[in-house]
Amino acid sequence: MWGVLAAVFTGAASELRGREIWLKFATWILLALEFALAADILRTAVAPTWQDIWKLAVIATIRTMLNYFLAKDIAAFEAQTTQAEA
Repeated sequence: MWGVLAAVFTGAASELRGREIWLKFATWILLALEFALAADILRTAVAPTWQDIWKLAVIATIRTMLNYFLAKDIAAFEAQTTQAEA
């Protein structure tokens, strides 16, 4: 956390460091999206209406797409970092 704030305020974040910061943030976003989707599923399972089911389907689709592209971005960066270290 302090490293992120220091990099932002001093402007000392290189492209690689900025990418690392983004990926740490993206990892937390992925986790939050999973919990939010689980909460929506539970809420819909308790008292489902057709409107709730449609909303859940749209939200699940959007969150799944976000998860896919964030995970793809993380994997690409990790592969790039591994190649740079070798």
